[in-house]
Amino acid sequence: MKAELPEVFEKVNVPKWVYEPGLPEEWHRPKSHLYDEVQQVLNDYEQGIKPTKEQVHDWHRYQILSFLQGLPRKISVDDCQYFEEILEFEERNDVAFFSYFYVICIASGYQVVLPRIEEFMEKIGRMLHILPIVRAMIETDWSRGYVRPLFERVRDRHHQITVNAIESLLKKAEW
Repeated sequence: MKAELPEVFEKVNVPKWVYEPGLPEEWHRPKSHLYDEVQQVLNDYEQGIKPTKEQVHDWHRYQILSFLQGLPRKISVDDCQYFEEILEFEERNDVAFFSYFYVICIASGYQVVLPRIEEFMEKIGRMLHILPIVRAMIETDWSRGYVRPLFERVRDRHHQITVNAIESLLKKAEW
């Protein structure tokens, strides 16, 4: 590397960055106005101020993902409905949005979303998006009774590794 990029070794203490534990003192946190915008909306939400549709309308994909990941796991049913409307999940049609949002909806008791969860599980096969939903359904009283029948209906649509992972979760949770 030193032979190909000697200017890097002149500007940066490469051995310190590469071989020593932790981050060097000269490390600085990257700045992102997009990230800061999401954090401000999350802070406002903690104070009881919901974002407006105009605030989130032009958000990029990763702003929405950061927002969903930053929300409390459980919010009010009214807030579930509100965020579903202003974030326009149906129009954006992003599998990751649905996955994060459905986990929040399940934990929050937003039961009207169950038919859409069933439809999601019929169409989407990625374990990354399915397992969090299954875990949430198992962990939540109102949805626990739906998870086994739903899984039995959709199991043939999923890869065997995903089927085995869901089976394992269901066996551990048998009550």
